[in-house]
Amino acid sequence: MDGREKHTQLLKLPLLALASAAFTMLGGCATHGVKPEGGAVGAIIREANGAPPLVVASEPSRGSRSVQPVVSTGQVEVWGQRLKNSKFDYPVVVNPSVEHWLTYFTGKGRKYFDKYLQRGRYFIPTISKVLKQHNMPQDLVYLAMIESGFNNSARSRARAVGPWQFIRQTGQRYGLTVDYWLDERRDTRKSTLAAVAYLKELYQEFGSWELAAAGYNAGENKVRRAIAKYRSSDFWEIARHKFFKRETRDYVPKIIAAAIITKNPEQFGFVNPFNGKGEKNPTLLASDDKATVADDELTPKELGESLAKDEVSDDPADKGDEVASSDDDEDETPDAAAVSGTPNPTMTPSIYMVANPNEQIIEFEIKGPADLFALSKASGLPFSTIKVLNPELLRWCTPPTMKTYRIRLPLSVKDRFLATYNDESFDRRVVFMQYKVRKGDNIQKVAKRYNIEGQPIRELNQFDLHANNLRVGSSIALPIPTGYKRVIASMYDEKPEKPSRRRGRRHRRRHRQTSEARHDSRLRPSLGRSDKTG
Repeated sequence: MDGREKHTQLLKLPLLALASAAFTMLGGCATHGVKPEGGAVGAIIREANGAPPLVVASEPSRGSRSVQPVVSTGQVEVWGQRLKNSKFDYPVVVNPSVEHWLTYFTGKGRKYFDKYLQRGRYFIPTISKVLKQHNMPQDLVYLAMIESGFNNSARSRARAVGPWQFIRQTGQRYGLTVDYWLDERRDTRKSTLAAVAYLKELYQEFGSWELAAAGYNAGENKVRRAIAKYRSSDFWEIARHKFFKRETRDYVPKIIAAAIITKNPEQFGFVNPFNGKGEKNPTLLASDDKATVADDELTPKELGESLAKDEVSDDPADKGDEVASSDDDEDETPDAAAVSGTPNPTMTPSIYMVANPNEQIIEFEIKGPADLFALSKASGLPFSTIKVLNPELLRWCTPPTMKTYRIRLPLSVKDRFLATYNDESFDRRVVFMQYKVRKGDNIQKVAKRYNIEGQPIRELNQFDLHANNLRVGSSIALPIPTGYKRVIASMYDEKPEKPSRRRGRRHRRRHRQTSEARHDSRLRPSLGRSDKTG
């Protein structure tokens, strides 16, 4: 235990009515309002009347554990000054690890955090509402902030997707549809419901929101092994060791730092995204110990892959849409698609950025499948805006397997959209490419030829789930549109998983050996050539 840690007070805000017992202090603790030695500033948490630090009841038995959060209004000090908003329902600790990220987010990482803070204007109210409805700490919204930077289309190299960064298997495990047409990991509300279910399970097992967050990041098995190895259910105690990877050890401090800054943006020099303006003379909080985080450590990579990975583009419509080549010499016979009935508009919270930041978004229940380009034309909005508002849709149309779909559009286009889309003369058809089966064809071969999956072919043609044979001369519909724009819009392909480091080294070694062999072959005379010339 070093001097900084020894003099740092680790007092947690009460999260639950039935939570952990009295808090542990590392060595001597600082007195109220006095900065400890070594430049580290601990969290000064006390009642408004100056009473001693808060203590909560002992932990109940595992079977009766509740997730009902209790909001604390205790005072928190950062860098010697009180926070104006100290209302948290997630365990808040201010220690060197948290200060590290407070310094980064308000320093070299400010441009990143400011972007996520502005996005929070749309995401925080919606996610917090779902958390509240399920009796979960609303401050868990900052877990999503750290995971994705509040980006519906964020995607990691491990192929985790959406604001809560679910991998495919975990998303499906908690009820999210992930297929050729639809990726509900990108749907803010549905992915939040899945995250609620997962986090609730983690808390029920570990009895700690810090360990639940660590389990969300590293996996529950990793946390189980850590608890068994160190015989502790205290995240901070386990984090002192290097059993967790650095990403996981930093994960909880990032969440706490994000919560502190987002609830007190003006004190940290940010514009308050919820009122659009800052104080005239804000009292800015800044670390007086600039050496606490070395310059060589302050890189965007330290935000975690999930924070920096979306910086290629801010438009979710630009994420992962890659054009795959296909044979265009096949017979194409447009077929008449189902025409949607009258869209039924319903109100939904505004959680997506549009041209007008104050725009309200509503949902229209439309008969499927619906062509997104037709929706774009009827509403007068660019196709990219339709995609931004409905990021879970991966192709140019709504899933053909769904009879109706709830599409999101701005309230300002409601009248125009309803009038145009419901006009009998308006072309609402969804046309799929028709393919004439040749000798030797089967579903998998046709799918491979067009760089698509076999399952949507089965679904579109109502084939058996495991069917593969095709009748020669018959015509089948392919989940490919007719028209260049729609082809581009429908081509979506996930990047392959990043190979392990060990595998990468073997690959590089083989590549180096192959390169050396090629180099040697250039130096050696060619026997074949000498035979021909001799």
